[in-house]
Amino acid sequence: MSFFPRIFEDCATLPAANAHRLKLTFVTKNTWERAISNGRFVTRILQACLDCKNTPYRLIAKDRDASGDVAGGSVCYFNKDWSDCETNMGEHYKLHPSSIEAFLDIANGAN
Repeated sequence: MSFFPRIFEDCATLPAANAHRLKLTFVTKNTWERAISNGRFVTRILQACLDCKNTPYRLIAKDRDASGDVAGGSVCYFNKDWSDCETNMGEHYKLHPSSIEAFLDIANGAN
């Protein structure tokens, strides 16, 4: 099973804090990779929610090594004013406002 399956119901254990959001419908807006250190990469998947009012975006980040093995990751739900992110270890954090702005630009088609 992949670390972040396409359908989150496939997970053996659902993320506790954001489990209520897993039934929402998301479509992928953009996917990209970024090298973060020698031999490590982060794959990001930015998605828009089709049936959300307050949290219209989700960002999935997978940290992996050069062989493709996933070393960790996180899921962030956010809008222009707010974010709630959870790592695969259950730790919570918030996106910086400039990061939110950049991800919104990507979602709206800016390069």
